[in-house]
Order: sequence, then C-alpha cells, then structure tokens
Amino acid sequence: MWNPFSHHRRFALHNRTPSNCCIPLKISLIGLMCAMMITMLMINDNVLCIYTSKSFSISPGTQSNVIDLESSGFGFLNGGTMKVNITTKSSADSSNLVFVMIPFSFWFVLNSAKWDTDAIYTQYLCDVPSTLRVPVTSQNSDAILSSPSIGNVGNLEISDQTFSISKSIVVDSSTHYSFLLLKCDPYSPKTDINVKVDLELINPNGQHLSTQKHPYILLFFVLMVAHGGLLIYLLFFFLKSRRHIYRLQILIAVGIVLQIISYSSVFTYFEYMNVIGQISDALDITLSVIGTFGETSFLLILFLLSLGYSITDEGMNPKVRLLFSACFIGYFGSRLLYAFCNGSSICYIFFLSFKLLKFVITFGAIIAMNQTIDKLRIQSAEQQFSNDNQSEVFIKMKKYKAFRWAFLLYLIGPVISLFIQYTVITWVNYWVLTMVEEALVFYINYFIVKNFYPQPFNVPRTHQD
Repeated sequence: MWNPFSHHRRFALHNRTPSNCCIPLKISLIGLMCAMMITMLMINDNVLCIYTSKSFSISPGTQSNVIDLESSGFGFLNGGTMKVNITTKSSADSSNLVFVMIPFSFWFVLNSAKWDTDAIYTQYLCDVPSTLRVPVTSQNSDAILSSPSIGNVGNLEISDQTFSISKSIVVDSSTHYSFLLLKCDPYSPKTDINVKVDLELINPNGQHLSTQKHPYILLFFVLMVAHGGLLIYLLFFFLKSRRHIYRLQILIAVGIVLQIISYSSVFTYFEYMNVIGQISDALDITLSVIGTFGETSFLLILFLLSLGYSITDEGMNPKVRLLFSACFIGYFGSRLLYAFCNGSSICYIFFLSFKLLKFVITFGAIIAMNQTIDKLRIQSAEQQFSNDNQSEVFIKMKKYKAFRWAFLLYLIGPVISLFIQYTVITWVNYWVLTMVEEALVFYINYFIVKNFYPQPFNVPRTHQD
C-alpha cells in the first residue's frame, strides 16, 4: 500500500434537541469537501526514487524542447557527486541539445508558469545561467566518437556518427537540483534522433537516495515494526475472546498484515535504491501491486466499519452490496492496471478512475457512518428510561461518534500536509509530510483495534465465524 493515509477524533451525545438532527448533514458536507480535496491533492504523485538511465526519441517540432530527467529533483549533501553520460548521433548537432543542471526551486517556478512547448520559454532556459551546462554536440571537446565495430549501446545503433559525452561535478553545498535536456533549436531536427542519458547521483558515503528521501528508510522500518506490534495487540484479544471473533475483526487483522507487507516492501525498495542506485522494474511493479492490496484492504475496513458490519447489522442490503462490490472491484482493478501501466496515454485514464472511485468510496463511508449512528441513536432512545447509561447500544454509539471524527481527521490529513509543506518546512524535510500522513494511518488503525476488538457484543450469530 503505497499510500494509505489516515486520521481521527471523537464526539459526545445525549442532547436530542432539533439542532442535533443537522449534525450528520453538516458532517456529510464537510466530509464531501474533504474527500474532494484529498482526491485533488493526490492527483500529482511524485516519483520517489532517482532516475538513472533512459533513452529518448526527439522528434521534429516543439514537442520535446524540455526533458526533465528527474521529476522531483535530487537533494545533494555537501560533497555529493553528479555523473552524466550522453550518447547520440552527430545528426543531433543541428538541434543544439544542451544538458543543464539548475536549482530545483528555480526550475519549479518556471515549469509552473510555462509549457515546455513554448519556444520563448525554452530559449530562456537555454540562455539562463546554470550550475552546469554541457552542449551535446560531436564538436564538443569531451565528445568521444565510437567505432562501428563496438556494436550496440542500449537501443542505439553504433556507427561512425555515434558519440558520447561524459561529465561529472562535485557539489560544494547542500542544494536541491533539477537536471534538464534542452533542445535549444525548437524546430530541429529534420528527422527523429535517439538520445541515451545515463545519470548517476550520489551523496557522500555512496548513498544514492536524495537527501529529502533518505529518512524514508528509517520511517518505513518504524512503521513496519509499529504495525507488527499492533497486530500482536489484536491477536492478544483474539486469544482472550475466542468466542467473540467476528468477520470484521478477521478482516481488520488481514488488513494490518497486508499493510505490514506493504511497509516492508517500501522499506526494501528504498534500501535497494540507496545501495544499488538503479530502479528495478520488477521491484517497482511488485511494490505497486502490494500497495494496491494494502490500500484496498484499508478502504474496505473503513467502509465495512462505517456500515456497522458485524457490529450493528447482520449484513448488507442487496443493493448496497451490489454498489459496494462494483466500487471496490472497479477501484482494485483500475489501481492494478495502473500499477502495470507502462507510461502510455491510457495510464492517465486508469489513474483518474481509481482516484474517482476512491472519492466515491470515501464519501459513501461518511454517509454509511451517519446512518449507523442514527440507528444507534434510535435504539439508545428506546433505552433511555432503563437507567442504564452504559448499555451496549450507548457504548457502540459513543465509539462510532468518536470514529466519525477520527475519519474526518483522516480525510483532512493531506490538507494538513499541504499547509506544512508551504508554511513550515523546506525541501530537506519533505519526508516529514509522509511521516505525518502515515502516523495518521497508524493512529486510525490503532483506533479501530482498540475500540472494535473482539468482545461480547450482542450481534446476530449469523455474523460469527
């Protein structure tokens, strides 16, 4: 589960004045806005690992004027090293290709204001001072011509006209950089040309992760251990109350196991990247698939708990079950297809599909939660003259009201992170954003385990396993 984010709090009850009937509606509206914000804020997923090697095909016209070689930039410590090797053919000379290394903040502002097809914008990037500038031309003094007898280099056919340029630079300060390949003659070349770029970014002590991403290794290790402890805590209640284990508690345990596997996969991913410095396609796809299972199970538990499944109701209405199944199958399927997507235009369709379905599921959970609380409120009203303020129904309602506020906190987590990002921290501490979001995930998991562990609630025996 690459991204399970979550959050929570509590509420009080008992006063049934006319104004209280508006509370579920208000919270539904708040939840709708939060769900929309969480969907929009997560539209732009940053690449979390360094880019090392890739081949590009540059076509005539203005479509490939600016190629960003590392979309999220790379944070160097003092003494870090950048090494680049560019291989192409001498036919690229007419395009006036240039490799540049510029501060990420400068590039981010420019990229936010202009499209990379704007010729004037590209020309400005070609002229502006940069930390490193390497003209990609066979006339460059660093250009090394290859012999036809060598064979092939990657997907490029080696010929007399093939050449490569290598450059390296030691960074003398802790700075966040971007790496761009610019086509400074926007209307060239006359035919397609291939360019292969090998980019190696190393921090001191051989660390290949960017400065702001290196703390992810420890962060996801701690999250893995913390969720392992939470699973042991839940299993203790399983052993203590064997007769009162219901389907929901089993699903909670399975969901936590999947999250542990997900966190361990992310930890392995970052550790691998830091040591090896190359992206493994197999590991990348495996991580995405495991993340799909982890996040789907997380949403499934939240939705079933909101419905009161195994806690207040015997089962789901057939229409609700049908809609529920369609949404989760659609979400899981589109998320899985996106994990295997190879960067084609259809990938964006899969991406938007699972984001939209996540919004629908999240908003549906808010509605279901309010309905569950209303049912419990009615049942509690029927027992108000029993002089038993600690009745089973009262306890359930109290827990669900607390869960509602916890769920709303989960929804506004990305908003909190966005506020922190633009008002509190600098690029070096961007890992704090993930820490805040994942801490809220752990909190909501802890909240669910602590409040809905196996206990002798009076639910129908049809729920029992």
